Amino acid sequence: MILFSAKTGCVFFSWLQTHLRIPVSRTQPIKAQKNFAVITTVELIALLWTFYLVLLFTYDHTFFGDRHPVTYLIAFGSLLWSLFLIRNLFRVKQMGYAIRYAIPTVIIFWNFVEIMGRWNVLDEIWVKPYEYWFEMILTLGIFVALFGVSLLEKRTT
Repeated sequence: MILFSAKTGCVFFSWLQTHLRIPVSRTQPIKAQKNFAVITTVELIALLWTFYLVLLFTYDHTFFGDRHPVTYLIAFGSLLWSLFLIRNLFRVKQMGYAIRYAIPTVIIFWNFVEIMGRWNVLDEIWVKPYEYWFEMILTLGIFVALFGVSLLEKRTT
């Protein structure tokens, strides 16, 4: 829908429209407000599935395997890319834009975390929760405290 609609303002979709020679109207007849919730949702879904497929094909030994140089390139490339995005994120002044910018930053950084877990460099606590009982109880306590604070704030307003 976005790809074949009028001018979107998204650099990626504009590039695709140009290079795939998709004829779209470059002017919008009515000045419409951007629906940031839809934009953020589409970006989230596209990034999650893209990087899921990248890691799926990378881990498959038919293509590369988890110890292949391409996997190292993806891991450390994702780390460098996310550090670059984090640097840019600290320059953002508007909260809404910062949240929208932080979502892809975390997804890209998570590729590095996933590959480190695959290489057994990181011991993920959700894989062995009984070995990390203190961290699990601490996390549960934080969630309960935040839930309690949100209930108290709702009563005072």
